[in-house]
Amino acid sequence: MAETRQECLKRWEDGLSCLSEDIGRLESLPDNGRRPADLAERLRDLKVRKEELEAKIAEARDADDAVWEGVQSVIDGLWDGLSGKLDALLGRGD
Repeated sequence: MAETRQECLKRWEDGLSCLSEDIGRLESLPDNGRRPADLAERLRDLKVRKEELEAKIAEARDADDAVWEGVQSVIDGLWDGLSGKLDALLGRGD
């Protein structure tokens, strides 16, 4: 069964909350020699992408049915790319 609009919005908003926590965790990493050299640059990229997601989610809230699927697809694509980058930084995943 496909997700409803409300379920998608809730999933995305929950994901944004987790994303904010993960970004905070990364920002507080001590510089003990194991911190990635390009962490600041990668964090900036994550924050920009997070802002893009927030804007698209706001757009999705107000989208009519005719554009909902397109907006949903864009958000899911942005989210997948962002999740992969975040997982790599946090050492999660495969």
